[in-house]
Amino acid sequence: MAFAFVAYGVLMGVVLPPNWPLMPFPQPAPVLLAALIGLGFGALLRRRWAPLLPLTMLVAINPPGAGFAGEIVVLSLVGPFAGAGILLGMAFGRRAHRLVLRRTIKRARRSAGARAPRGSARSANAA
Repeated sequence: MAFAFVAYGVLMGVVLPPNWPLMPFPQPAPVLLAALIGLGFGALLRRRWAPLLPLTMLVAINPPGAGFAGEIVVLSLVGPFAGAGILLGMAFGRRAHRLVLRRTIKRARRSAGARAPRGSARSANAA
């Protein structure tokens, strides 16, 4: 968990530019990158605490001359997009995991059915 928070914070600190106008509107490229990174982290982690990852932007982002107020503004502008990306990534990751498990179980049942001897109880029940 701690590794995920540190990795997310470092990645956000590297990806989001240090100098970008906070008001009245953010630049769209950093917001889109934050959402895409959130999508990836959500798909990989799939944990309940994953939507809290955008809070690391309070430490990772340090707009020059803005101090803590600038960090809060960055969190309020970019955080919802990053959080939405994480939630979508979690949903995608869980769905993909279920599909893989279903496919694995289906293959196992198929191969178990092919290996069953003819005189077994399973083949008697099928008739």
